[in-house]
Amino acid sequence: MVSGDLLACEADAPTWRICQREHYEPSRLLLTRDATRKRVRSAIEQVAKRRRERLCSCLTYSGHGGQLPTANGDEPDDQDETWCLYDGERSTMS
Repeated sequence: MVSGDLLACEADAPTWRICQREHYEPSRLLLTRDATRKRVRSAIEQVAKRRRERLCSCLTYSGHGGQLPTANGDEPDDQDETWCLYDGERSTMS
């Protein structure tokens, strides 16, 4: 069984966080078990709410990705790209 561990991604995350803090805004770091569908969605929603007060925001993702059948038919290949999070795939549409 393949574990899907992302050791290099997690090693790079603190560096990205420093960059984020220096150039954008306070950051939130979600690694491994913390990177669940619910927590990632909540973090994105919080940034979107604060976005009205700022000129720009930065989001980085480093991990596995996948594809699922398109949710709304807007993809030429009929596949939505996904993030593979700790507890499942996360489509940009769901």
